[in-house]
Amino acid sequence: MGNLLIEHAIQAASEGRSGTDAAVEAGAAALSSWAARRARQVEEHYCREGSLRRALDVRTRIEEGIGSAPLEGLARELLRLGSRSVPRTALRQTGLDDGVRL
Repeated sequence: MGNLLIEHAIQAASEGRSGTDAAVEAGAAALSSWAARRARQVEEHYCREGSLRRALDVRTRIEEGIGSAPLEGLARELLRLGSRSVPRTALRQTGLDDGVRL
């Protein structure tokens, strides 16, 4: 992921862009590239283990998910360019019957 970010940042700089907007754009492009690569891996798995129809269905659903994901916001968060960071704490489960939180 880091190498993808560097590649996209270099491309943005070579096109004359700079600053926070260029960093966010490079981050979003890197996330999109990374997601597309992982989608191809999942699709390949479905082709090997299932049918072509299921693989195409999975590809369509993954592409829709990538397309609707807020990649610029995620890039801002990952690059710590947001206005404030949101503390993230893990929910501690202590009992055997806690299960998955719904």
